Amino acid sequence: MPPLAERPRVSIVTPSLNQGEFIGEAIESVVTQDYPNLEYLVVDGGSQDDTLQILGRYGDRVRWTSGRDAGQADAIRRGFESTSGDIIAWLNADDRYRPGAVRVAVDRLLSDPRPALVYGRADFIDRDGRPLGPCRQVEAWDLHRLIHELDFVVQPASFFRRDAYLAAGGLDPDLHYCMDYDLWIR
Repeated sequence: MPPLAERPRVSIVTPSLNQGEFIGEAIESVVTQDYPNLEYLVVDGGSQDDTLQILGRYGDRVRWTSGRDAGQADAIRRGFESTSGDIIAWLNADDRYRPGAVRVAVDRLLSDPRPALVYGRADFIDRDGRPLGPCRQVEAWDLHRLIHELDFVVQPASFFRRDAYLAAGGLDPDLHYCMDYDLWIR
């Protein structure tokens, strides 16, 4: 395994619209990761709450844009197009990474060049970020089961190779709620 400083760049995109209540915690969970080669972009859809003020407090620690978009899939897609990491992920504004999540995902992707996607376990949280319990539907990869029975890939706990994302055609900007499930299948 290469030293941390020589590992691939990871680009994380957070789509946001009027998420001032939550976005600070999401940002903190990214900027406090123990992975040094991390690029972070928040793509805001023109928030009218305090989201932009919160983003401004982070100075150059967080790159962000704000303006109208065609929904979260469009925002994430444009965010990925504006970043350069070999490994990419998106974290919604009301989600959080556990400490070390990025490093663990990269280690797994580096240990085996075959998987296009890695995903892990996740906990449901309430409005205040308190754990409600584990997401129990996470299970080992099975394409047939994914297509016909259950989406067991928890999006906030997933990281994937940019080349695989591009080969699959990226996110479909016409999908607003199941764009992750569509991407996993492709």
